[in-house]
Amino acid sequence: HQLLRYRRELGSDVKIFADVLVKHARPLSSPNLTVAVKDTIERGLADAVILSGWATGSPPNLEDLELACGAAAGTPVFIGSGANWENIDTLMQAANGVIVSSSLKRHGRIEQPIDPIRVSQFVEAAHRSWNSKGETKSIPSVKLHS
Repeated sequence: HQLLRYRRELGSDVKIFADVLVKHARPLSSPNLTVAVKDTIERGLADAVILSGWATGSPPNLEDLELACGAAAGTPVFIGSGANWENIDTLMQAANGVIVSSSLKRHGRIEQPIDPIRVSQFVEAAHRSWNSKGETKSIPSVKLHS
């Protein structure tokens, strides 16, 4: 809770986005997504949770996203890995936003610069997905890692 105390002392409204069952670590006990999401929000005081697939570049499955959103009870859930223009329609059925990186890089390689064509494909697919659902809220958040 020291981080929250510093945030309060600074008068900052910086939000905490926390990875749940992050792909580069494993809990000592068996992972339970619902418990992990609730703990991250209630005990960790996260303002949003991030759900990634089990390996770099792999997306979370829709069932896990739906489970996380149910456990989050209104706290935003972001896709943390594996989103691309081909799967964004499926993934955004459950998530509130997406953090995207390698799929927008030239040849899909993380060390390459961002490819404007891939960005356009991704944004168009996200817009089509959102519009096809008849959503009245704004386009979901898309965070680009450089």
